[in-house]
Amino acid sequence: MLEAIRKTVAGRRVLILGFGREGRSTYRILREAGGWRELAVADQAPRDPALEPEIRWHTGPDYQDAMNQYDLVFKSPGIVLQREPGVP
Repeated sequence: MLEAIRKTVAGRRVLILGFGREGRSTYRILREAGGWRELAVADQAPRDPALEPEIRWHTGPDYQDAMNQYDLVFKSPGIVLQREPGVP
């Protein structure tokens, strides 16, 4: 399975949206698989100081805006996506 994940994320900028239970699990698997160009986390809560300093964090009420900067987004099931103005 790790090889399939590595192929999916190879050379891509990857974002984990939401860092609760599912987001942390996704983080561990992606770190183990490797192959991504950049790995980042977006969450409303402040940065987790236990993570490696090279992991980029997007925090605060506008954390979902970070999705536009990445090639691939792993969204945690508990995250409700904000609608863009004018989009039904």
